[in-house]
Amino acid sequence: MKIVLAPMLLNWKEFATGCPDIDQQHRDIIELINELYTARFSGDREMIKGILTALIQPTLNHFAHEELLMERIYYPDAEAHIIEHEKLKSDSLEYIKRFDDGEDIAAELQAFLFDWLVLHIRCSDRKIIDFYQSTLHS
Repeated sequence: MKIVLAPMLLNWKEFATGCPDIDQQHRDIIELINELYTARFSGDREMIKGILTALIQPTLNHFAHEELLMERIYYPDAEAHIIEHEKLKSDSLEYIKRFDDGEDIAAELQAFLFDWLVLHIRCSDRKIIDFYQSTLHS
């Protein structure tokens, strides 16, 4: 059995990029991840499944929004960023499959999403926003 340290509830403001559309999308996703954090202590698998399902569409919409933005601004690292999105989609589907198979993955998934958010938003997304803002001032 793998031991996973439980991350804390996330404050979406810590992930603000300064781009209102992207910030709102991040906020929506982070609120669902916080719901997952709370729900996992209840042991209510139906509630957890509902939150996992609810996370899918806003995340896919967010990725599509970012990918369109990268295309519009000719973002030079777009391919690498899209690969990150594809990896998250793949990993998330694997977690959902494991959950559906009866595994208790809520804590592990929470830690995975926490790590992904910290790295992806604070690093990869930040680079897109910085590049975008630099094109506005060119």
